[in-house]
Amino acid sequence: MKKTLSLIMILGISFCIGGCGPSQEELDAKATEERIALYETQTAQAPTGTPTSTPTQTPTATYTPEPTSTPEPTPTPLGGGGTLAFASDREGAWGIYAIDLSLKEVTNLTLHSFGDTMPSWSPSGDEIVFVSSQDYGMEDIYIAQSNGEFSRLTINFALDAQPDWSPDGTRITFASDLDGDWDIYMVGKDGEDLTRVTNHPAMDWHPDWSPDGTRIVFESQRDGNSEIYVMNLEDNSITRITENEAVDSYPEWSPDGTQIAFHSDRTGMYQVYVMDWDGSNLTQLTDGTTASGQPSWSPDAMSLVYASWKGDTSDIYIMNADGSGQTRVTTSPDNELYPSWTNSASDFVQKPWWSEPFCAIDTDGNFDPDTVTDTFTTKDGMAFVIIPFRNMEDGMDWSHTWTNLDLDFTVLNAAVWDGGKSGQKVAYFSAPMSGVGMWEIEFKLEEELMHTIQCEVVP
Repeated sequence: MKKTLSLIMILGISFCIGGCGPSQEELDAKATEERIALYETQTAQAPTGTPTSTPTQTPTATYTPEPTSTPEPTPTPLGGGGTLAFASDREGAWGIYAIDLSLKEVTNLTLHSFGDTMPSWSPSGDEIVFVSSQDYGMEDIYIAQSNGEFSRLTINFALDAQPDWSPDGTRITFASDLDGDWDIYMVGKDGEDLTRVTNHPAMDWHPDWSPDGTRIVFESQRDGNSEIYVMNLEDNSITRITENEAVDSYPEWSPDGTQIAFHSDRTGMYQVYVMDWDGSNLTQLTDGTTASGQPSWSPDAMSLVYASWKGDTSDIYIMNADGSGQTRVTTSPDNELYPSWTNSASDFVQKPWWSEPFCAIDTDGNFDPDTVTDTFTTKDGMAFVIIPFRNMEDGMDWSHTWTNLDLDFTVLNAAVWDGGKSGQKVAYFSAPMSGVGMWEIEFKLEEELMHTIQCEVVP
């Protein structure tokens, strides 16, 4: 059974497949109920230890932007050049994927089963910020680096969502219910200097930075229904730029700073629209035959990528900025959502959320996990297979088998969890060294074989 992210249900993509479904008021009520239930459940299950670092909350916006020049867009031919990041459940759990538009090759970038979604490329193309539930089931903000390493930016028992980079690549803006209401926040890419940008009892979410770094466009229900607003970061003034009884959502600023793309159900079905950044010159881009949304601009502002339902599941499409040339990019039978486009993607090293296991032995009761060897020179004591994890949580269904290949017998033991270095968690799979010879250790997660390694015990 596939895992489903609570954020997809709670924040949603706001699409009504086939043009039907519950009203926005019903969705909002359901979202609130689910968020409260999820918070209470996960708070009860939360660890009693103190996190390694916790952002300091700032109740009001104190961030003063440094205006930056709007970069000269790099041409991006429709359907060629550049790389898309997107979220997909094609391997059973939501993960972050990338597709090279020239080669049409798809790569899984996050390689684990905890639920990753809402990716956004950094301006340099060598990092992706995204949302993950890999720690205690709560959605937090993470950064995937091109070297395969991950860093966690937010540590709290709230829901954090919809991250977006500042134009200079130093800060992240995102939506969170950290203080009880959905508001817009900022945090440094190092996880420091958490700042609350909006403070309103209504929902504020889907923030996106202007190319010059001086404004943020976002969605809010502060006037009764979902509309699009622009906040000036220099004086904190807020301007409403849409006014419609429909839901206007998911705004994204064009790279040249002149337009904002968004999706809306003004026709009764969610479609992609574009308008000037002040709300004028509204144009519907998608054809209206199926639900479409979550638009993201190409780096040259000449094209848009978006998600659309033209079947039972969602896929990624691209089109020209005037709505012409609508082209399907992904063809998986599973869901593909939250596309983001870059022209400068680095080659990402794929690293799983566990490190390679290694063998060690304890003969004096003072086990040192840094003792690494493939050959044990004693039959006494306890042997271990050690598997370091990034942010691994307890309670996963691990199983393992130790088999002495020379003496043909098997030992089964349970895993022992402990804290590792650099905040990693470590699983120790142990067995008594009751026989010389070559031991083969297989270990599985949820019945799926993950690794097989061998350790030799010599007389």
